[in-house]
Amino acid sequence: MPRHPSPNDPSITNSPSSSSSVGSNRISQVARHLSSSATSLKGQSTPPTMSSQPPHPALLIPGPIEFDDAVLQSMSHYSESHVGPGFVATFGETLTQLRQLFQSTDPAAQPFIISGSGTLGWDLVAANLVEAGESALVLSTGYFGDGFADCLRTYGADVTKIDGPVGGRPSLEEVEAALSKKKYKILTVTHVDTSTGVLSELKNLTATVKRVSPRPWSLSMECAV
Repeated sequence: MPRHPSPNDPSITNSPSSSSSVGSNRISQVARHLSSSATSLKGQSTPPTMSSQPPHPALLIPGPIEFDDAVLQSMSHYSESHVGPGFVATFGETLTQLRQLFQSTDPAAQPFIISGSGTLGWDLVAANLVEAGESALVLSTGYFGDGFADCLRTYGADVTKIDGPVGGRPSLEEVEAALSKKKYKILTVTHVDTSTGVLSELKNLTATVKRVSPRPWSLSMECAV
């Protein structure tokens, strides 16, 4: 393991060049450490776990992701009729658990399970919650916020987009100012934009929206799971 040089290290002298020497030594130590780590990882294609999966490159990206063996086994389940008693029971249980996941206290709340990517979610929102000409406020923290705005425009919405700074989010003051100037049918926000890694402050955001514009709202949160 690389160590920090100590005052008693014989490699450190009181000569004028001692500081640059220490810096060079430290850089060399880091380089050797990285080279050693790369060598030890070379050839490893899967995480060192007990798995029945065939060797494959480990996915270290936002998605697709690595799956546990139990999940893959469940996904390989034989096909069932979508109107059969078994599937109906499983689907109903899943909807109940989704209500619990989103902490809904309304027994009439209706979760929707869709088979598609997050962009399909954009399409569902734009096609069903906003009419052509209605106003939408989009809070963008990266690529996916911009894409949501484009999707809404495709369906004819009048879109106002507030862009956060690179690596940041739109300020609550900006949101408050936009809501004070105009009435919007819907406000959209991306929970975590994987293109920038920015996490939106949903609790403070919703509190601001309710305070500035206390009326029935369509708040669409893009959250791909």
